[in-house]
Amino acid sequence: MQIDTLTAQTALATSLDTCLATLSRDVDGPVQALYADLAAQRIAPDAPLVFIYRDLDGDPQRRFTLEVAQPLEEADLATYDGALRAVTLTPLRCVQREHLGDLEDMGSRTYAPLFADIAAAGLTPGAQCREVYSVYNGPHSADNRTLVQVEVQAAGG
Repeated sequence: MQIDTLTAQTALATSLDTCLATLSRDVDGPVQALYADLAAQRIAPDAPLVFIYRDLDGDPQRRFTLEVAQPLEEADLATYDGALRAVTLTPLRCVQREHLGDLEDMGSRTYAPLFADIAAAGLTPGAQCREVYSVYNGPHSADNRTLVQVEVQAAGG
């Protein structure tokens, strides 16, 4: 299993309170507001949107804070004057797997096998998972391409 180390990225971000059971419904408004804010600032992102999950346990009803981040170049951040927060996506030691298609079954088709492979490799998942939406054409589109990144550490570490 290949372990990658992602470099830091600058981004603008917003957060929302949600749970896995209502995530797809809860996230639409904040994401649309993020894109509207960037458009008002005449900033056209050239990198995919990133969802950052921390300390999830798989319980679909447990509430958590989801960070939605739009990576941007430093020059765009320097001219930005809107409501979003400037953040740095910290370096991440992770394993990655691409999910293709409908997001409804991302848990069973991508996350579950990925976590099984992580355990089989003797690694321990960290506190953070990221989803990078390379192509998004609606939650049920067969054309979606989402890169799932799960933080890992050596077993017992």
